[in-house]
Amino acid sequence: MTRQTLMLHSRTSARVLVLSVAACASTACSTASPRPSNGASATTQPDAGADAGAGADAGAGADAGAGAGAGADAGAGADAGAGAGAGADAGADLGEASPDASDAGLTDAPPPPVPSYLCPMGASWGAGTPLAISTTFDDQIGAITPDELTIAWTVAGGASVTAMVADRASASAPFGTPIALPMATGFLAPGKVALSPDGLRLIVVRSDNKGFGVSTRASRASPFAATPQEAETAAINSTVTLGEIAALVDDPVIGARDQSFYYSLYGGGLIHTMLASTRSDGSPWPNGAALQGPGTSLDTMDPLRRRPTGVASDDLTVFYWDETDMTEKAGWRLSSSAALEHIETLGGLRGATPNAACDSLYYSAAGDAGGLDLFVATRR
Repeated sequence: MTRQTLMLHSRTSARVLVLSVAACASTACSTASPRPSNGASATTQPDAGADAGAGADAGAGADAGAGAGAGADAGAGADAGAGAGAGADAGADLGEASPDASDAGLTDAPPPPVPSYLCPMGASWGAGTPLAISTTFDDQIGAITPDELTIAWTVAGGASVTAMVADRASASAPFGTPIALPMATGFLAPGKVALSPDGLRLIVVRSDNKGFGVSTRASRASPFAATPQEAETAAINSTVTLGEIAALVDDPVIGARDQSFYYSLYGGGLIHTMLASTRSDGSPWPNGAALQGPGTSLDTMDPLRRRPTGVASDDLTVFYWDETDMTEKAGWRLSSSAALEHIETLGGLRGATPNAACDSLYYSAAGDAGGLDLFVATRR
């Protein structure tokens, strides 16, 4: 192997750079630069990084026989693109990138943009307005459709639990007469229910908390079927029944696009009990993945746990009831598959679930006559 020294004179600097170019005897020299140690992508490097690659090609031309003149041309090209610094890159040994030039070209990648959340952080909510559909028993909010035309909840009276549904013609109109839904034997567990975005599917929990069932109706003017079907939740139900013998399920929540399903999987020593399942079409829900949060903020403290109650239409804000301090909370994340990064306490808005614009929250709270009633609060 022979070595030749090229003297490149920068037109923007008086200094003379002595560059050593190694000619390859039998194999092609590598011009690839090592990945920056700070993880910055090559696409985020300044122009000097690109000029360095061009300079290396020019050096290869010199090795082929262009001689010092080609090296001078390489220096001129570097001078035209990124100045003397890029010229130094152009004369780097073909076998390795110049450490100094590489270090000089590194810049910190910009942080990812913060989403424009439908549910803004730090929002304040006005005093709740009671809903006339509340009963004389405990009314636990289940779900409100994004268009606010259908609401579902459970009523607990003594040892019995009843699922209730009410519809209305517009979001500004009062709800119609609530309808108690008859449920087949094996359903319904005390807790919450969920609604599909179109208000035509009601997700309920088995009496033994070993699975979910789905009751359907043809239109909002039609009654729901009394016998829930389990095809849509078969994968989740199978996991609970066969895989985690001691585990139970509860707290169903369906996202506004019908592509996300949140629920609780708890018991059996499980620590991460809030799960999220996603799909791209109307296929059955696959098993969910544990929803993560800052530190241990979402971990169960047996028997106390965090229970999902609602989700924003953009799937970036998740609402949940925290049994450890008996308050409603909301967590924000950067994408629908990311962990929650920021959590705020909403106080006594138990079971909070938002409308499509997230400017109204439906929830349960103590009523005038005691027990839980249904309320709606408007964002200030």
